[in-house]
Amino acid sequence: MPKNPSAIGGLSLGPTQGVLNEMMWAIGILTAEKKILKRYIAQKVVLDSLIAESDCETASICLKSMVELTGWSHQALGVKCYLIGKIGGLEA
Repeated sequence: MPKNPSAIGGLSLGPTQGVLNEMMWAIGILTAEKKILKRYIAQKVVLDSLIAESDCETASICLKSMVELTGWSHQALGVKCYLIGKIGGLEA
C-alpha cells in the first residue's frame, strides 16, 4: 500500500493510520475502479468457462483481452503457461 494514499488523485480519505483508514482507502480504490472490475469479473467468468470446455485457443484470446484491460498478474501468467502447454503440447 502506498504510504500516502490520500495523495492519489480523486481520493481524499486521510492518512493511512489504523485498520479503519486502510479499509476506507481500499474501498475508495475499489469504488474508483468499479467499471474495470466489472469488466474483469465478466471476462474471468468467460475465461473459466472456456478452459472448462477445453476451448484453449478462444481462452487464449480472452486472456489477452483481460491482460489488455488490467495488466499481467501472477494468475494471468499461470493461465498463459497452462494454455501454451495445452495448445502447443508440453514441448511449448
